[in-house]
Amino acid sequence: SDLNSLQNSAITIGNFDGVHRGHRLLLNQLVKVAKRLQVPSIVFSFDPHPLQLLNPTACPAQLVTVAKKSALLSECGVDILVACPTTPSLLSMSYGRFFDEIICGQLKASAIVEGPNFHFGKDRKGSISDLVSLCQQARIQLEIVQIEKSENQPVSSSLIRQLISEGEISEANRLLDSFYCVGGVVRPGSKRGAGLGFPTANLHDVQTLVPGEGVYGGYARHLGDKVLAAIHVGPNLTFGDSNSKLEVHLIGEDRDLYNQEIEVEFHQQIRKLIRFASTKELSSQIQTDIQAIIASVDK
Repeated sequence: SDLNSLQNSAITIGNFDGVHRGHRLLLNQLVKVAKRLQVPSIVFSFDPHPLQLLNPTACPAQLVTVAKKSALLSECGVDILVACPTTPSLLSMSYGRFFDEIICGQLKASAIVEGPNFHFGKDRKGSISDLVSLCQQARIQLEIVQIEKSENQPVSSSLIRQLISEGEISEANRLLDSFYCVGGVVRPGSKRGAGLGFPTANLHDVQTLVPGEGVYGGYARHLGDKVLAAIHVGPNLTFGDSNSKLEVHLIGEDRDLYNQEIEVEFHQQIRKLIRFASTKELSSQIQTDIQAIIASVDK
């Protein structure tokens, strides 16, 4: 929708990576305020992440693509996601100018909802107290939403990234309030899985964070179908491979997935990776893994 036709809006600014539990508290508040004022609710975020320009090596792998973020936000009741292209000139804007030109000028904010450690403007110099005084001057309603805690740790995208990297997928899902997903394109692999009777789809071009090594149970989504899946992340130790792969076996189905896009939903880690003495042992372990997945993954 065209921002130029906006009369007023209720906004929040942030990366909202993963749209997790903590974000959802803030978004619920945003949607409430917008309904009360009868204006659209807007999430304003930068794409790509500002660190991608400022310090690429420190930029974390994202938990969601912009398309997925947009879908999750709309499930939360948000009207508009503005994924503003991150440019050097945008990043060099002082917080005062950002407030005047973007918040007041383009977004025409009549209300703002933020968390307590919000920073904005060049070098993140604008703090929440600067925002308080600018909003008072501009007569914009400001609501500050406290941060959700889990076992006394703030729920944050970086905590969730850490859990996913360590393979702690059930805990990550709890904090996300949804199942962690990655999408990619299926490319031909070594065909070893098919030889063992368990054809696997090799996922490439994954744009988001890949979970830590292990065998997981979950689902694969392909052309609107959702199929129970065994997911293997890491090298094939039994075959002496060293390069890490993301392979998906669709339980009870054999589809030709080459060059197709699939999305994989991770429910839980079944086990860590082990090197087996023979393909026979590996094969019987895969059978056991599949039984465990059928028994335990939420239907």
